[in-house]
Amino acid sequence: QLYRELVRVLRGSNPKSFIFENVAGLVTLGGGNAKRKEAGPTFRTILEAFEECGYDVSWKICNSRHYVAQRRERVFIVGMRKDLNIERAFSWKWYDQ
Repeated sequence: QLYRELVRVLRGSNPKSFIFENVAGLVTLGGGNAKRKEAGPTFRTILEAFEECGYDVSWKICNSRHYVAQRRERVFIVGMRKDLNIERAFSWKWYDQ
């Protein structure tokens, strides 16, 4: 339920962007397929909550092995405020290379 706290903060402070990070299993909780970018119902609820706060959101599962000496997959959600009309302000290309 940590995402609910972030929703509260987003509504209260309305930042231009945010990053939310959690365990990769959150994506498939209740169903879904991470490799095909199919979010399970719990993850969809979280994404919808962020979108209802006025953010365009994108997400990706990243492995920490690229940065530290451990293999740990985490899901990252990046949100950009919709009213800023910033087209493609964030890209995952840096990670995919």
